Amino acid sequence: MFSVIIYLFESFFAFNHTDQINEKEIETVLLEEGFDHQDVIKAMKWLSNLQRIYDKRPDSITSLPQATSSRVYTENEILRLSKQNRGFIMYLEKAEILTAITRELVIDCVMSLDTIGLEQYDFQWLVLMVLYNDPQDKKAYQQLESILFDIDTSIIH
Repeated sequence: MFSVIIYLFESFFAFNHTDQINEKEIETVLLEEGFDHQDVIKAMKWLSNLQRIYDKRPDSITSLPQATSSRVYTENEILRLSKQNRGFIMYLEKAEILTAITRELVIDCVMSLDTIGLEQYDFQWLVLMVLYNDPQDKKAYQQLESILFDIDTSIIH
């Protein structure tokens, strides 16, 4: 299923695909590309849930973690998030690319996948997708994109 999600993100979302395509058309394209029908359905549902998460996000958070706070992972989260993935989350928080809220959204998105132990490359794509869908902070997405793809924004053509 995650390969379908990455394909969708690369093909339609990440590179400013501006054509309006409905879900049925996307599903048809994915099936024509050879993806399994059940994986396509699960991927579409996962992406739809990701968009709804941001729609439901409250404007005011009453209990934000303090600078001295630490995130303690549950046993289930440790099964799904490798040590390397958790380290990457911590790195992104220290770099102020992930906030406490977006960190939790990333963890929720990992937990909603039907896979255990995402490879680091796949995990980085997942974080990128979460940040891409954040309507309030496009800067974090751009920062992570430049880190992952080694984009030098100081060069003027």
